[in-house]
Amino acid sequence: MHAKIVLAGLALSTLAACATPLERCLNTANSRVTHLQSAIATADANISRGYALHSYEEAILVPKDCRDDDGRWYRCDEVEYHTVEVPVDIDLRAERTKRDALRRDLRTARADASRQSDQCFATYPEG
Repeated sequence: MHAKIVLAGLALSTLAACATPLERCLNTANSRVTHLQSAIATADANISRGYALHSYEEAILVPKDCRDDDGRWYRCDEVEYHTVEVPVDIDLRAERTKRDALRRDLRTARADASRQSDQCFATYPEG
């Protein structure tokens, strides 16, 4: 799951580079809300399953055959990475407590994001 979040962050960073100043401002204003929503979704999934998932990347050596400039074959192994998810025991009561705290934080973060978004529109009225 962590790898997915990192990849999503990189994708958003790439998109942000092409964004207008207003869009960048709004993305910044809403970033905490987005983070909290993701954390709540993860906690909800953990509670539903009864366990968490730990993800890590595993390197696998894949045998390949290549040709040199003279057309001769040789072995040129390649490393591929695969995400492996492993179930991890959790304390369901603690996970619910954490999720409930995240939900409370989300209410505050939404109010803050709304104020910050209003400021973005005031700062960049041209869009």
